[in-house]
Amino acid sequence: MDNYVCVICGGKGKERYSTGEFRDVECSDCGKYLISLTVLDDMRKRERRFNIPATRACINGFIAAGLPAVISKAEIAYHQLFST
Repeated sequence: MDNYVCVICGGKGKERYSTGEFRDVECSDCGKYLISLTVLDDMRKRERRFNIPATRACINGFIAAGLPAVISKAEIAYHQLFST
């Protein structure tokens, strides 16, 4: 999907491949990441938004470690990724 809106920053992104619980997203500003559909559903229900700098730092930490950037409930809680 080329008209995907990045759920982190609201910019233009691309959904590359999605299967099961995770959506594979690439955003020119936030980078490439996998995001849990459970997290997305919870965000919509609670009208939550990401803390953009913290979320980008989390993604970059995964990338620096040579790992795929995965945003799940665990990362949300550990890295405090939602805005207050």
